[in-house]
Amino acid sequence: MRSHSKIAKNDFFGSNSNSMHSIKKKLDRKVVNLEKIQIFLTL
Repeated sequence: MRSHSKIAKNDFFGSNSNSMHSIKKKLDRKVVNLEKIQIFLTL
């Protein structure tokens, strides 16, 4: 039981860091899109 929770914890942290990275990528993309929209609106 303990070893299982340990593995689950490692998996969680591993997937968590990966998901954080993908979320950051998505946020960066959204920011770029927002900047494009703002430029379009100012034109």
